[in-house]
Amino acid sequence: MRRQARAYGDLMTFNTSQLSRVSRSYLLALAALAAVLLAACSTPQPPAPSVTSVSVTAPATLVAGRTAQALADVVVTNGASTDVDWSTSDATVATVSSTGLVAALADGDVTITATSRFDATKSGSVDIAVSNVLRGATVLYYVDDLVGTDAALTALNDAAARFDAVVVQTDDANFVADLEDEPDLVVYLRQDDDGIPDDAEVALLDWVDNGGALVFTSWDYFGTDVATQLAAMEAVATGSENYSSMEVEEPALGAGLSTSTISVVNPDDMWGTFSMGLQATGGGVELAHFYDGAPELTTGAALVSGNGGKTMVIGFLSDTVDGIDGARLLRNIFEYVMLAALP
Repeated sequence: MRRQARAYGDLMTFNTSQLSRVSRSYLLALAALAAVLLAACSTPQPPAPSVTSVSVTAPATLVAGRTAQALADVVVTNGASTDVDWSTSDATVATVSSTGLVAALADGDVTITATSRFDATKSGSVDIAVSNVLRGATVLYYVDDLVGTDAALTALNDAAARFDAVVVQTDDANFVADLEDEPDLVVYLRQDDDGIPDDAEVALLDWVDNGGALVFTSWDYFGTDVATQLAAMEAVATGSENYSSMEVEEPALGAGLSTSTISVVNPDDMWGTFSMGLQATGGGVELAHFYDGAPELTTGAALVSGNGGKTMVIGFLSDTVDGIDGARLLRNIFEYVMLAALP
């Protein structure tokens, strides 16, 4: 019995000693883990990306019909995105594109806002006052002949309505007298008769020389009087004619078009010459070019802007561009020159 008891006691002693060693190992492991965790917690973590501020700059005033680029300055830390979304407080006064291009439409005050895409709580704004300085402007319109409906007059009326301007129609007998009333824009489309009447020729040259705004076309570009008029408008005829399409390259003239390629069609085969290639001279700028039959883009310009934008020579007759895009192109041409003529 004593031997059994001693054996049992030895067993108890062994088990207790073993448990003690296991406990110490466990505690040491826990201590090591705690040390690792503590070290991990004490390692500095990089700060999170954030947007500090958004500010917007743009012109304080803008004329209806013109555009301006708004710019967003986004201050960020640690690589946050600088992308913004643009918005307008009143789309009837001015719109803004996804790139911040502001288009002024009508009288009024508007707020243009840029909001951070990374942090929608951060935004910046700018106030713009839009004014319609063309309200009450007058446009003198002359055309000697055309086929079908007068798309140019319709387009001109649309442009005038946008700015609350007035269109005055005239003819050979009254043109010079009406020009003496000093309209804000003259549209002179000599599409059928040869040359320009002598009194109108002198009046038009004086008009351009004195800084007047003029949109002009004629089939007879090699007549001396027409060639002289073109020279005053910083353009010359190339000698090539009767193109059937053109590429509009100036963004302002392409606004609202479904395509930048516009067909030029001889209505009812009425005209012997219905489109004429042009070339800019002096300070003139070529804004559209004709395609040949291939079709390949040619050096023959379809539109030439001159005199700082105050004049525009059209290398096609007004009744050769039809449909919605043709009408919109004519309207854009008239608006382009009206706005360029502003002080």
